[in-house]
Amino acid sequence: MFWRVTGRNLATLAVLMVTIGATMLFATEPVVAQVAAGSVDSSFSAPALGGTVQAIAVQADGKIIVGIYVTSKSAFVKRLNTDGTIDTTFAQQSFTSPVNAIAVQTDGKIVVVGGLPAFVKRLNANGTIDATFTAPYLSFAVISVAIQADGKIIIGGTFSGNVRRLNTNGSNDDTFGAEGVSNPVWAIAVRADQKIYLGGDNSTFSRYLSNGARDEAWYSSGFDDTGSVYSVALQADGKVIVGGSFTMSFLDRPNPRPAPLVNIARYNVNSDIDSTFAKPALDGAVRALAIQADGRIVVGGEFTGRIKRLAATGTVDTSFSVPTLNGAVRAVVMQTDGRIVIAGEFTGGIKRLYSVAPSGVGGTISGGGGGNGVWIVVIAAVAVGSAAAGTAVTRRRKHAAA
Repeated sequence: MFWRVTGRNLATLAVLMVTIGATMLFATEPVVAQVAAGSVDSSFSAPALGGTVQAIAVQADGKIIVGIYVTSKSAFVKRLNTDGTIDTTFAQQSFTSPVNAIAVQTDGKIVVVGGLPAFVKRLNANGTIDATFTAPYLSFAVISVAIQADGKIIIGGTFSGNVRRLNTNGSNDDTFGAEGVSNPVWAIAVRADQKIYLGGDNSTFSRYLSNGARDEAWYSSGFDDTGSVYSVALQADGKVIVGGSFTMSFLDRPNPRPAPLVNIARYNVNSDIDSTFAKPALDGAVRALAIQADGRIVVGGEFTGRIKRLAATGTVDTSFSVPTLNGAVRAVVMQTDGRIVIAGEFTGGIKRLYSVAPSGVGGTISGGGGGNGVWIVVIAAVAVGSAAAGTAVTRRRKHAAA
């Protein structure tokens, strides 16, 4: 039997299909899960990079500079586009020792440090070596780097003196003389007023004035003698978070002493330990810290799970879905859009995570059947929408017999 397509029949078909589709749609449990904060961003897909990513830095345009460890005598610096693909406009650079840290200047030039043997190089924005920059000879390794607002460069590591400041052309800044830095420096953070925090081995954590003199107003008590500070992060309110492999037993304080802190702590502006900061369970070293615009703290390292997010109070943020990682996280940076880029010893070496549940990705559907119900509803909606939009439906009057 032939069913003639008329406007009335089309409307009937649409209603029938919607009814069938709706019946099938609500017959079963949801089939599409909500994408949560902490989930891996599938729109970011980096190719095989040929080694472990030990250092990363994000440019103002969202592109990512990566330092790739291959062997103790082979390393590379590449740039990724915002979607994770290799930026072919960037001149890849190779080095004969590991890349330990990367920093991007406000003019787009890129400072790369590493060792053994130690090196400090500056790249132009296109990746070529900046011939106007010549750093002094340094023994052993440069581990950390930070750039001041005036463009001068502070480096830390295992070289003689453990910390130096370089002028914008790479030469030693002789006006800077850091006092009493007798241990390797793993972490550097510079405040807006040019005061400098240094973290390192043997529980080194101190603050220095802009000329390199020790800031006597700052006293970082509490550390046991052994341990290391690997990361320092400055909050907008002036509080300072330190991460590493350490225990604070506060043996230098009289009883009753505070409860010990392990691998992470926060200081108030006056250098007192912030007793309001919770004690999250981190059973391995903290290697990286990053602070979101909303004050939440992303922590990466060698502990169980390798990455966590803390509320501003220090409690573990249970809304953050921890991705599966089979190796330590060595670096964490925030992109300008709030997404989180992590790098380290896990498969692939680099991933990007959502910091908030993304809109338009995933979502929960109340039902769904076996899939056909969804598609029937879509087809019906298209048919109704097309007719409403003015699809030509021809109706011909049958002529009377002559």
